Amino acid sequence: MHRINLTAAWSRFRTADGREGWTRWFGCPTNVTTPEQVWLVAEPQVQTQLWLNGKPLVEAAPGATGVVVTARLCPRNLLVLPPPDTEAAETGAWAEALQAGSLATTRASLPSAWGLIALVITEDVVDSEAVTNR
Repeated sequence: MHRINLTAAWSRFRTADGREGWTRWFGCPTNVTTPEQVWLVAEPQVQTQLWLNGKPLVEAAPGATGVVVTARLCPRNLLVLPPPDTEAAETGAWAEALQAGSLATTRASLPSAWGLIALVITEDVVDSEAVTNR
């Protein structure tokens, strides 16, 4: 198992009404071989809010540790953590604007309250150790 932490190098964006959202660009992991899978893992309350490349990561998966994202990865990938209680259409519009470079962002550290967000490359199902073992 190999883990790539995504807790650093985030950017913050502000909505027209002053709410804060977060973005993180990352490259596609290299040297992933069959039968390995790439999982995006996060603490459950964060995971259900994340968007990857303009689409929700998961609809709702309370208690889930990770989501297989191997087939969804591109050479460059964008994670969006929208402000809480944001409508999907609004988040989709921000994701498009972020990908186009037309929404201003400021480099900032992701608040520690969001916990660990990582890519895990493994042949096995990701367990809670992948999230909690920092």
